[in-house]
Amino acid sequence: RIKPNTRAYNAVLNAWALSDSKNAAARCDEILEEMENLHAAGDNDVIPNTITYSTVMCAYARSREKRKGYRCLQVLNKMKELYKAGNEHVKPNVFGYTTVINACAKTRGHHDERNEALKIAYDTFVELERSPYGEPNFITFSVFMKAAHFLLPKSDMRNNLVELIFKKACESGEVEKSVLKQLRYSVPDDIYFNAIGKSKNEKLDIDDLPKQWTRNTRRL
Repeated sequence: RIKPNTRAYNAVLNAWALSDSKNAAARCDEILEEMENLHAAGDNDVIPNTITYSTVMCAYARSREKRKGYRCLQVLNKMKELYKAGNEHVKPNVFGYTTVINACAKTRGHHDERNEALKIAYDTFVELERSPYGEPNFITFSVFMKAAHFLLPKSDMRNNLVELIFKKACESGEVEKSVLKQLRYSVPDDIYFNAIGKSKNEKLDIDDLPKQWTRNTRRL
């Protein structure tokens, strides 16, 4: 009999996370709990790791679960607690933080739920900036801009937040096509022109931008 190990469990989690099943996130939670129980009982072939927890977060981000940003944040917080307690297998990373923000960006629902998601997205981004687990990358900036766009109504507040995120992306050298696309989609023409120096109707190539803005994405 072949005994399942961490890699096998992670493969099953990934299949559920990428499925269209409405129960995918809940099923991933159940599998994670099973892995945790097995490991706690002394099974060293089944050790939940960073991939395990990240996959569960992805399942929530892709789901239609209510408060999915909060659910992702719970998983990330658990990873941080375990890692700080000495579990080297579950070190948080940029992907995990970005997944929380992405879950928030995909949150719909009533006003309170959107406000909660916006706060989680903002706080998670700020925490990542200050954390020892990595720095925001172009995907982080792009999904944070998306969160601002979908969670705030058209307003100066939304424009100012998106503009701030874009400036941070420029300072970090993380401007990439997805960041430009989200900026174009999220702000009025005048703010886009002030940020880029071109109108939305003009062709824009990534090589037209200051190299300082894209210095960390040119390796891609």
